[in-house]
Amino acid sequence: SRAFYNSELGDSLEYITSVFGYDKMLPMNSGAEAVEAALKICRKWGYEVKKVAKNKAKIIVCNGNFHGRTTTVISFSSSKESKENFGPLTVGFEIIEYNNIQKLNEAFKADKNIVGFLVEPIQGEGGVVVPDEGYLMKSKKLCEKYNVLFIADEIQTGICRTGKLLACHHEEVRPDIVILGKALSGGFYPVSGVLADSKIMGVLKVGQHGSTFGGNPLGAVVAKESIKFALNKNLSNNATTMGNLFRDNLEKLRSKHKLIKKIRGKGLLNAIVLDCSETSKIPWELSLKMRNNGVLAKPTQGNKIRFAPPLIINKKQILKAISCNMNLNINNETSKLKEVLIGNSYNFKSPLNFRDLYDPTSLLNYLKGKYPNKFRLQSQLSELKKILIKYGVKVHELDTEDTNQIFARDLGFVIQDNFFVSSIIPDREKELNGLRSLLSNVKNVIKLPKSAHIEGGDVVVTEDHVFIGYYDKNDYKSQITARTNKKAIKMMKDLIKKKEVFPIELIKSSITPSLNALHLDCCFQPVSKNKAVMCKEAFANKIELNFLISYYGEKNIFNVTLDEMSKLYCNFFSINENTVITDKRFKRLMDWFCDIGLNVEKLDFSEISKLGGLFRCCTLPLIREKN
Repeated sequence: SRAFYNSELGDSLEYITSVFGYDKMLPMNSGAEAVEAALKICRKWGYEVKKVAKNKAKIIVCNGNFHGRTTTVISFSSSKESKENFGPLTVGFEIIEYNNIQKLNEAFKADKNIVGFLVEPIQGEGGVVVPDEGYLMKSKKLCEKYNVLFIADEIQTGICRTGKLLACHHEEVRPDIVILGKALSGGFYPVSGVLADSKIMGVLKVGQHGSTFGGNPLGAVVAKESIKFALNKNLSNNATTMGNLFRDNLEKLRSKHKLIKKIRGKGLLNAIVLDCSETSKIPWELSLKMRNNGVLAKPTQGNKIRFAPPLIINKKQILKAISCNMNLNINNETSKLKEVLIGNSYNFKSPLNFRDLYDPTSLLNYLKGKYPNKFRLQSQLSELKKILIKYGVKVHELDTEDTNQIFARDLGFVIQDNFFVSSIIPDREKELNGLRSLLSNVKNVIKLPKSAHIEGGDVVVTEDHVFIGYYDKNDYKSQITARTNKKAIKMMKDLIKKKEVFPIELIKSSITPSLNALHLDCCFQPVSKNKAVMCKEAFANKIELNFLISYYGEKNIFNVTLDEMSKLYCNFFSINENTVITDKRFKRLMDWFCDIGLNVEKLDFSEISKLGGLFRCCTLPLIREKN
């Protein structure tokens, strides 16, 4: 309790008031407590100094504000969610439009009982809304004209965050009351405070306001040392320099990515506005992906993401954060996997009729009444994710919004350091939205024209070759299982350097699973260092088949039957040269894996297999270790 002396508080208050140029400071613990204290001081000043009629005092606030979550503070929040079912709310506040000096003037002119104007110099929680230049100065002059206290909530913006000791100092405004928090704590200990001169703070008498822990010795020392450190290290200057660097580089990103609609901020308080709805999940998912890449940011106000890095951040760290492009690397199918993208079934829905199905396996299960269950699908995908994480693999997931895609490989593939976006069936193009967050971190993105059809399942990469499955019969346009055409192969030959592109024609059937090689990885896949699993009967061109056989050598090939192909024997997945994931039902294949010395991770993917794909279909490798 402040009723008792401690050796640190007086020294701390003397230092802080001298730095900011005020007579007094009231120490509190949390930001919301400090706001409440400021409101009480303002009201009491209104009655005792301005002589407003009893219980008539009013304080002006702005829409889009965030000052805390106490009952009084939420009473003037413009967020419905903040108020709902917390009533009855506190009266005595009027909300006007932020950054509108005319509305402020009208409010002051209309009501002589206004005693205070509570404003954030930059609305942080509101999405880093920076007011027009001159707004704060004009507001302060209006406050002086109408004898109203200008109360600056500098909890987020204060102590060097925006490039000045206080954000109000950008316009040389000296608030009547300043509210501090956050940086005052040094990120270590809860401490906040209210600054004002004696003629304002003096209205509080002993016993009229207090705090059990406010002004405790440790908090007093932390507050003093935090400010000392900020001044001694010239963090205001660092915030200005690093903030400019950050926004300049964000602008470069914006020119490349349509998802970023706007950039705003000052110093090291910044935000991006995304081109999506305010109910979108994209900001949250993008923030999680940034977290996974070492960048901490927070979604706010629906479609915005706020960045408030440590004030000591340096140029190297800023550039690393802003250019957190993945260094993609896929040169084969079996090197140690480091990062992978997997699908999900969160938005999975059963088709309305069989015409919405694009492969014979899905069609057959639908007609039999065995179409898969959404929750069992996700359960099996979750087990796959656990296995990948166990081996130290960083797992990314497709964005969930507008995406109904379990098979990530359908949407794209990586060769060397290039991400190729698939040209998929027009009815499914919306699924490509699942890649948006990922591609915002990828430097080299290649999208072939719509007439060049290609999907990731048809692309198999080795150290010296890129094998691509295709279909070239006259019925290509009507064959729903035909996914890659010769035009795509021709373009891939022009795009791929240092590897030979080798086409392989596949058999297709829209109604019989055992006669349909939907993708190349349904009938062929490398494993270990120099071996392969193959269904020879699925190749339409014997010359191409013979090349593959000679490439691996007959003794290094595990042959599967057409029936086994339809059960997806070939669609296992290599975590590294010594470890594969396969379905626990495939005993013959697992025995061979064990015979050649591989470690086998066995999972039940029976539900996912009903959709005509397995492990390789669900995974899109992004980075494998360089040999």
